[in-house]
Amino acid sequence: MSFNAADLIARVEDDAPEHHPSVDRRAEEAVVIEMERPVVPLTSWIADAIAVFGAERKAIQVLTPPTSRLTHPLWALLSGPGARWVVEDPERGHFDGVNGLPLEWDEAKGFRPISQTTGPVTPVEGFQTDAAQSSDSNATHVLLDLTVEHPASEDLVLGGGTETLVSTLTGDLPAGWSTNEPAVRAWDREAVTELCKKRAPKASRLFVAGPHGAERPFIGPLTVKRTRTGLLETLSLAVAVPPGEPFPHDDLMRAVELLAAERLIRTLVVNTLPGRADLTYEPRWMGAPKPFGTAIGHAPVEEMGLEHAMSAPVPGIKLGPEDRTAVWYPLNETDPKRALSSLQELTSHLMAPSFSSDGKR
Repeated sequence: MSFNAADLIARVEDDAPEHHPSVDRRAEEAVVIEMERPVVPLTSWIADAIAVFGAERKAIQVLTPPTSRLTHPLWALLSGPGARWVVEDPERGHFDGVNGLPLEWDEAKGFRPISQTTGPVTPVEGFQTDAAQSSDSNATHVLLDLTVEHPASEDLVLGGGTETLVSTLTGDLPAGWSTNEPAVRAWDREAVTELCKKRAPKASRLFVAGPHGAERPFIGPLTVKRTRTGLLETLSLAVAVPPGEPFPHDDLMRAVELLAAERLIRTLVVNTLPGRADLTYEPRWMGAPKPFGTAIGHAPVEEMGLEHAMSAPVPGIKLGPEDRTAVWYPLNETDPKRALSSLQELTSHLMAPSFSSDGKR
């Protein structure tokens, strides 16, 4: 569940200033923002720096002490290409807060992994401590990537898929939204739609968050962009399931059924990751996301044919109304060591052209 810093969209009218207020250090191809908060969110200053310097294709690097945690939106951003979480530790030096690799300063690239002539570079000491042993990190993060395709329409109101997914999975509607953190504006689909219309034809990205103190907290970016035939909404949501609670499988299946009935799903990809119940991330290894399952909506099923969709290497389950059938492919039932390769095989199958018995597509 990561995205490219250079793709974070904002309206920037002027060229990058020589001295941006959030930038503390510069390299030829990177800028460094120093933050010493206990919890570091994707603030308006960081978001503006990403917009300004991302447009110049400069890498964005955020430097924190080892005691800092990142919110999910900033952690996801710094996990992707064109960005880096740099941790400055008095004992271990500088290292990457996502993968633990030791870093060194380079006048061209900014902080980069230390070059090593012999053997592989390994994470700094203590980074790979099993997160599952920590009482602060025994919740489950459910990472969901939902795409919704809309035909062009003046009456379109965005955010319906977001509401259906989060309310079914968590019992709560979104409480707030904003173009950065915190999400201080009360959730309003009409206001979200109006903002995206004003920014068109440029794409828009905003953040959606659940109510404070929710049993299952959630937050994530919602991106809206034009296509040749209409609009594409992409929601990358993180939901925290409290420690001791089972994965909400039935709620997820119900969400897919409702999204299919409302024609609000093209694809849905679901992964899980151990993590903190407050959806913040410490600079240590949390494990790799594990594929849980994926779904395709009625439009892709119709495009490839139901027979092709149901003949996938991962057995599919039909969900939703007969005239708007979605197909769910469970990957959690696969041998964990095979889950990733099963997902790759499934993706290859679904992307391959299907043909009828007479050879016509």
